[in-house]
Amino acid sequence: MVQVLQLSEDQTEVIKTVRDELRGTKFRHIRLIGEPGLGKTRLALVAVTAEDLAPRVLYVPHAEDFQRSQLFNELLRKDAAENVILVIDECSEKERASIWNVLRERRDIQLLTIDHGPEQSRDEAMIVLEFP
Repeated sequence: MVQVLQLSEDQTEVIKTVRDELRGTKFRHIRLIGEPGLGKTRLALVAVTAEDLAPRVLYVPHAEDFQRSQLFNELLRKDAAENVILVIDECSEKERASIWNVLRERRDIQLLTIDHGPEQSRDEAMIVLEFP
C-alpha cells in the first residue's frame, strides 16, 4: 500500500518553484540539493508529473551511469532531442559540472539534477534550490 504524500508548506513551495522554473525561460538548469533521505527525488518527480511537463521528462537514476550511456550519446546529437527535461538523480557536483558543460548550449534540453551537495559553483542559467 502506497502512503499518501503529505507535503509541508516548504515542500509544496519547492514543487511550485521547480514547476515555475521548468515552465520559464530564465534558468535551464535546476539543482536540487539537501541531506540524504529527505525525499528530494520524490519531490522532484512529483514536480515533473504536471500534465504539461510529464511528456518531456527523461529520468536517470545515477549520473555516473548516464555519462557512459547510449542515451547521453544520443542527446549529444544536435537533432536528437526536442524540449526534453532531463532529471538526473545521484548527481555529484563533479558529475553535474561535466554534464552541464556539455549540455549548456543545448537550448532544447532543461536539466534538473539532484544530490546532497554542497554546490560550490553555478552560472547565470542555473538555480540551486536547497531542500527544506
